[in-house]
Amino acid sequence: MGCVGALGYATMQIAYSLTVASMISVLFFKGRDETRSRVGLYSFLFVALALLVFTVNLVQLYDLAVACELLAKKIRQRMLSENFTFEVGWFDLDQYSSGTVCSKLTRESNVASTQLKF
Repeated sequence: MGCVGALGYATMQIAYSLTVASMISVLFFKGRDETRSRVGLYSFLFVALALLVFTVNLVQLYDLAVACELLAKKIRQRMLSENFTFEVGWFDLDQYSSGTVCSKLTRESNVASTQLKF
């Protein structure tokens, strides 16, 4: 859904640029009534585009944020399960206390999730 939202956001940018380009033609109309009707139409289009962009951007950002959090959770779980395979004496060392291990899990999983290549 995040990718669909990104595609929709890109489409909205194209629609916005086409609407701006079409609005320039209003400056060349001779009749006042036709100019008013076209300005009203383009104003409605801009409001509709703003609502669509807000919705699509919200979907994009929310779904991609959820995907990133799930990925970070998966990496942390794998790293923690690897830590459980170490010998018991490893945990008795001062440099591998519970706080240090937790800090390392958080720090390195965030670095690992940013370095993944799809």
